[in-house]
Amino acid sequence: MRRNVWLLAIFALLMFLTNGCVNAGKSSKETPKMKSASYTGQKLYIYAPTSLKKPMDEVIFSFEKKTGAKVIPNYGASGELYSQIKSGQPCDIYFSADWLYVDKLKSDDMLKTSQKFLEDVVVLIVSEKGKNKVQKVDDLLKPNVVVGVADPKAPIGVYTETALKKNEIVG
Repeated sequence: MRRNVWLLAIFALLMFLTNGCVNAGKSSKETPKMKSASYTGQKLYIYAPTSLKKPMDEVIFSFEKKTGAKVIPNYGASGELYSQIKSGQPCDIYFSADWLYVDKLKSDDMLKTSQKFLEDVVVLIVSEKGKNKVQKVDDLLKPNVVVGVADPKAPIGVYTETALKKNEIVG
């Protein structure tokens, strides 16, 4: 595989993803069209968090249709994906839910370039049954309020714990 061809394919995919995110609220008439290129028979390995599976599958389908390339996705936890890359498994594009792993790849000298283009936002979701008890973060301290938190080892769990500590909900 020639690296310059892959860089073009990666750039095209990233432009497609970025245009999709940036233009999410616009009509299809306003969205720029991705130029069609032929990469028939070539493979592109993408590692992404499981949380991106549904949108990524749609992007991959469109990308393969427009370019003829075969995209091989690998979905999982960011840390597990990092470990696979570190052990030498083929990866052309890595989407991480935690920038820590991007920094690790950089320090491992396994990263050509990086770009932040999405931002995580922690939200408080209240059940229909609990909507009268919980209307703001401080209400989580009320008696008889049950709180469910994402896996504390996953990036969103770390973000949630940080947010709860910042708001002095947990010590």
